[in-house]
Amino acid sequence: MTAIIGAKVLFLIALGILSGLIPCSAWADENAKALVGTWKLTGWTVRVVGEAEDKEPFGPNPKGGLVITPGGYWIGITTGAKRQPARTAEEKVTLFDSMFAYSGKYTI
Repeated sequence: MTAIIGAKVLFLIALGILSGLIPCSAWADENAKALVGTWKLTGWTVRVVGEAEDKEPFGPNPKGGLVITPGGYWIGITTGAKRQPARTAEEKVTLFDSMFAYSGKYTI
């Protein structure tokens, strides 16, 4: 008799825990949908712990964007504000210092 009561209590506890997970899943789905779309970069500031001044690694007006798909993929690119087309091979190599790109799969 005690084993049956114990099993029922464990079942009710497990059911309570699992039912608590459903709203979390719905919350994650809702937030993921809110992120889907295209985003424009408006600034990039870095603050290093222990330093007094903020830094702008791509200058005061960087250009960039982010695309987040409903399928769980994203891609982003950032370039320096004063980036100009290269005229020589050496200038092409230097342009890599004024850009940042990334992509991948995301989960929430």
